[in-house]
Amino acid sequence: MKLTLQSLAKSIAHMAPLLGGALAGSSGSAVGGMIATKFGGDLQQLETLKNLIHADPDAALKLKEIEKDIVAIQNLTAQVSAQAMQSVLIDRNHARQREINLSNTANPRDRTPAILAYLLTLWMALAFATLFFFSLPKNNASVVLGIVSSLTTVWVGAMGYYHGSSLGSGEKDAGLLHHLYYPADTK
Repeated sequence: MKLTLQSLAKSIAHMAPLLGGALAGSSGSAVGGMIATKFGGDLQQLETLKNLIHADPDAALKLKEIEKDIVAIQNLTAQVSAQAMQSVLIDRNHARQREINLSNTANPRDRTPAILAYLLTLWMALAFATLFFFSLPKNNASVVLGIVSSLTTVWVGAMGYYHGSSLGSGEKDAGLLHHLYYPADTK
């Protein structure tokens, strides 16, 4: 019977449970590569790698070191994601605060963002109509589609500014952050 990554994960889980779980998970190849490097084996030869692990008297210590490295990487990734999310939330809050501040002034309406949103919507309609009713020259098709894609992204952002739900976004953001820090709670 040929050894699989999952059966190697079960074998490793006895010495390092978190590492065994990570090896059996979606990032198994990356984790397996770390294990193979640590023990001087090859992920393409799992039986040999398993024998190297079981023959090493310091195997449990080495596996725990890898486990510790993976946890550190996950923590760093979570921190970077949380910082990026915080930047998005701060940016969104500044945009909302701008609208609140404008509504409290003597001249409560700066029409520039609304005009830009209307123009973007018009451009989107024209771009899609053009794509549906006219054929694109083959040598320019990728450029035109790239421009329309970029325009779509900007339009979605503008519509999110005017029609986005701060409460719903806040709940979603809180859920994402909770999942990043406590992934076991969401299973």
